Amino acid sequence: ACYAGYAACAGVLFVARPDLPLGQASLVALVVLGGMQPLLRRVNRRIGARAFRRLGALMTTQRYDDAHAHLADLRRVYAGSKAALELLRLHEGTVLLSEGRNADAVRLLESIDRGRLQKSALPWLLNNLAWALARTGEGGRAVVTARESIEASAVAGDRATSSLDLRACQLGTLGAALVVASKPDEAIEPLEQALARGGTAAHQARRAFYLGEAFDALGRVDEARTAWKRAAEAAPDDELGAAAREKLDHAAPPYR
Repeated sequence: ACYAGYAACAGVLFVARPDLPLGQASLVALVVLGGMQPLLRRVNRRIGARAFRRLGALMTTQRYDDAHAHLADLRRVYAGSKAALELLRLHEGTVLLSEGRNADAVRLLESIDRGRLQKSALPWLLNNLAWALARTGEGGRAVVTARESIEASAVAGDRATSSLDLRACQLGTLGAALVVASKPDEAIEPLEQALARGGTAAHQARRAFYLGEAFDALGRVDEARTAWKRAAEAAPDDELGAAAREKLDHAAPPYR
């Protein structure tokens, strides 16, 4: 418990003052720890949010090397907590997905000890793994894993929350997985539901891209082009937004 309190205090200093060397933050933490027990109870609830807001900002600006370095710093802070280290590995997988390193993400996410994660994190782990599997062409496994994510949400209940709409992410992932698994007729409904719920520009572009793929595979060419246009306009710099633009610019065969 003492180590956990020390780590939390050092972690808050590190997150709040990124210019402060980790060793100095640790020393300050040791000095103030004795008189800060009430604060430390609040610290444990806040440090994750602060740290991962910073991580999210780095990913939004595509500063992926900095994101990996930030996670490495957090691993040093939480070296004594196996549960925290597994959670950080989950976030490392998210960075890999954002970089397009999907095969690396599959290997990392599959190696996470699910028993060490809180129930609220398991739906996200399964959803991210399903997306990585879909992006590497493993449609069948992706569909199974996406549905496991939805089932895990029922167990986690209201604890499975974040700044993102988990259900929208799950529906989008399931839809993409169904397209890759050559089940375009089943993919349309979850993809349309995900788009209706809204999300970040990149998420919406990816959902619209796969919706276009589903329509195209069914021979519904006009609807496919409408979906691809939506994807290209939502996030032109995203990998799948750019792929949608190519679909519009060049005739392509149906998805296989």
